[in-house]
Amino acid sequence: MRDFLHTILKDYEVSKESFWHADAFTSFWHYFYFGLIAVCIIVSAIILNKQSDKVKKKVLDILPFIVIGLYISDLFLRPIAQLEGDFQQSIGGYLDKLPFHICTAMGVVCVFAQHSKKLSFIKGPFVILSIVGPLMYIVAPIGVFGDRFALCYNTLQTIAFHGVLMAWGVLSITTGQVKVTIKNWYKTLALQGVLFFWALFGNIIFSDMTNAQTWVDSGYDWFFLKSGAFYIACGELWYAIIAPIGVFCAIYLVAIGVYGCAHLGYFIAGKCKKNKVVAEEKVEETALV
Repeated sequence: MRDFLHTILKDYEVSKESFWHADAFTSFWHYFYFGLIAVCIIVSAIILNKQSDKVKKKVLDILPFIVIGLYISDLFLRPIAQLEGDFQQSIGGYLDKLPFHICTAMGVVCVFAQHSKKLSFIKGPFVILSIVGPLMYIVAPIGVFGDRFALCYNTLQTIAFHGVLMAWGVLSITTGQVKVTIKNWYKTLALQGVLFFWALFGNIIFSDMTNAQTWVDSGYDWFFLKSGAFYIACGELWYAIIAPIGVFCAIYLVAIGVYGCAHLGYFIAGKCKKNKVVAEEKVEETALV
């Protein structure tokens, strides 16, 4: 059974000339997956907008369980998908999926953010970061694409996980179940700081910190603290210091951008609602005349 599942789930390599080759920015599949996620979220938002608050809440209650379900199932399937001869050695392949990335961490805590009343005071920042992490990854999915078959398990699972997590965040706002405000900027900054130091802790305990080069070569690159996501001068001490700061600032700037989009959406929705009320009042006045 193990070998059979490996045959189905493993990453089949394809040539760069093939239509089925998946690569970030240069292949059809990157834009296809990005567009698919965007369309699914937009259509879902439109449909849910016409539903009752009970239905909206039920959908938002279910989405985090789908996210964590995808995450947990991956811990079982990924070692089999990456099996290459020695099963014991291949098990190490799933350690990168430990919840030290912003997305994997949010994939776990989104369930508590949605269902715990004790976290209601910070639910807005949770929602913001659940959008920011997947959005940044889907825009630049360097880790999931490469010389792989576009429909392999690794690609489908990663895209689905990030897509559903981002859907929970976006729909939480569009359904009105969560009201986000830029006034909570400091809460988002604090939550991001917690995730940052959590990721730093993970990187430290799994890495060799003898020097800057061994820091990069060993362990994993959670939260992209080692590479800065750009891999400009990995192994250089100055870059090892600057990279984490750059990543932190970039993530927070995107978070502020998401806040801006949310407020713009609130403004447009308010204008539309006001115009609708004015139009209805004019119709009533005309009918009375």
